[in-house]
Amino acid sequence: MTAGPTARSFSKRQTRQLWRFFRFWTYFFNERPLRAGLSLLMSDQEFGRLGNLLGAPPLDQGNGQQFSPWGQVIRPEESPTGELPEVQYLFLPSRLGPADSERLARALEDESITWTFVATDGADWSDVQRAAATAIACSSDQDLLYTDELYAEEQFPTLRPPRIGPHTLLSGNVIGRHYLLRNSSARLAGGLRGDHGSASEFDLFLRMLDEGARFGHYPFLIHAPRPEVTDLDLQQATAAALDRRSVASLRTEGATQGVVGWHVYSIEPVTVEILIPTRDRLDLLLRCIEQIERLTTYVHYSITILNNDSVHSATLEYLASTRHKVVNCPGEFNYARIINRGAAQSTAEFLLMLNNDTLIKTSNWLELLLGVALLDDVGVVGAKIIDQHNQIEHSGIALAPYPQHIRHGINTPGNWRDFTGIRNVSAVTGALHMVSRVKWLELGGMDEDLAVLLNDVDLCLRAELKGWHTVLQPAVVVQHFVSSSRGRLNPRGDREEFIQHWDIFRDYQDPYFPSASSLYGNRLVLGTSTERLFRWPTVLGALLGRG
Repeated sequence: MTAGPTARSFSKRQTRQLWRFFRFWTYFFNERPLRAGLSLLMSDQEFGRLGNLLGAPPLDQGNGQQFSPWGQVIRPEESPTGELPEVQYLFLPSRLGPADSERLARALEDESITWTFVATDGADWSDVQRAAATAIACSSDQDLLYTDELYAEEQFPTLRPPRIGPHTLLSGNVIGRHYLLRNSSARLAGGLRGDHGSASEFDLFLRMLDEGARFGHYPFLIHAPRPEVTDLDLQQATAAALDRRSVASLRTEGATQGVVGWHVYSIEPVTVEILIPTRDRLDLLLRCIEQIERLTTYVHYSITILNNDSVHSATLEYLASTRHKVVNCPGEFNYARIINRGAAQSTAEFLLMLNNDTLIKTSNWLELLLGVALLDDVGVVGAKIIDQHNQIEHSGIALAPYPQHIRHGINTPGNWRDFTGIRNVSAVTGALHMVSRVKWLELGGMDEDLAVLLNDVDLCLRAELKGWHTVLQPAVVVQHFVSSSRGRLNPRGDREEFIQHWDIFRDYQDPYFPSASSLYGNRLVLGTSTERLFRWPTVLGALLGRG
């Protein structure tokens, strides 16, 4: 008697290999050599080396240069042209005065006109016409469309993301000028008011956001002077926006160079539990805890040490005698599992995950983090992190296209003011992040299949799907002695699992990072499609560690 056919079963490793094979050839036959190459094996270090093989393409600074959402350059003569009877144009000075606000208010009240395109005095008329035509072509269901600008006396353009985050907008006028505004949407938000002087446009944008207006980016680069707004006007507009959100207590910390500092605070104290994973390295753990105890001004916090199989006698003696809670988390190192176990025993209202190889540098750090985390629409809050050499290591994480640390001033231009205030990002690092315990439980904690890498990014992306934004609070500064505690663990399986789940090299687009740019380690690549830039010698060279 012969045995019948049996079902073929595949291990998890074999399934991943089949998926990579399928994805590789899908990208290859769709003429996507970069994504095909990256879908192979690639560590974070290898991905960063890819950037070193590049020279950023020269940015043609001729007037009206236009960027598509995919990064390739489209010349002005290729832009849409023709009469736009539904659009009225309004040129305003760099600083809005009372008479200018009145002109804009009257223009927006005109019910016979669908759109108003606002430009700065001195902008080239032909560029303005092309910009307006491009914006109309992208308008569909949008209420306000904004674009990229190159300001006078600045060599690097201000590139804007596909989406304006609600917390980014609270920090300043990131819309700029040269925007296309639907008149009816402006009227629905109450129209332009002169209550906030030079920040009257900014105030209108905030009220439109409150009313659910849809903001979108249109691909154009236009030259003009930078709009001027007094910091006091900005601060008052932000304070009014927070008031409208019915926040019980709020505080604006002033404004500097067009960026408003703000946070909310709770009248009733809320509790924070700081979870610190460790395995031995008592020197790092003591330094981290002593700095917290010495510097922290907030009093309603506790520290829990998550012990992952420490064996050194000095460490075991400390853990047995410390006044802080100790939770034993035995087994092979799995950061997500360790954090989940620590969070499961907590009764605090907020959880803060902190690496043991960090040093807090800001005394009111917990107040500032809570000042964002207390908002109902916020999921995860992170901080600005510097390395052991005092260089910026982290000011958010961008998926552009692979998850990379934004290092403002190093791999993004210093004149991108949007990146200096409280802002929305796709993710923040797990070296320090805060989240409400209620939201943590609803998210199910960290994905333990991502044992070491990308579990922090995955958590933030899942929170975004639930409508909880990830926010960077750059006023909190933390020093991170990178990989001091565990060395450079870089498991291949975590990357494969993350890429397969989120399919970041295919359809995912980071909503909070300029779409006309890509990040490769410390290199920002602009204005040229990465799919055209890379060919097999470059991809294979990076994979082999050359260059």
